[in-house]
Amino acid sequence: YWAAKGVVPVLLIIRNSDGRVRYMNATKAIHAAQKKSLGKPVTQLVFIGEDFTKEAVLLLRDERLK
Repeated sequence: YWAAKGVVPVLLIIRNSDGRVRYMNATKAIHAAQKKSLGKPVTQLVFIGEDFTKEAVLLLRDERLK
């Protein structure tokens, strides 16, 4: 539902047991999976995350403000 609206990106943020925090844009991942599945509902995503650093947050902010 929320992915179809496309108003704002939804981020999936995960911290593993050693404290590393990573994120991915779940909205983009769902849209890409929907294109590949050709009309079938998407029930799973493969988490391919980037490090959630101060620089990453600033980049996300700058992209949103454009």
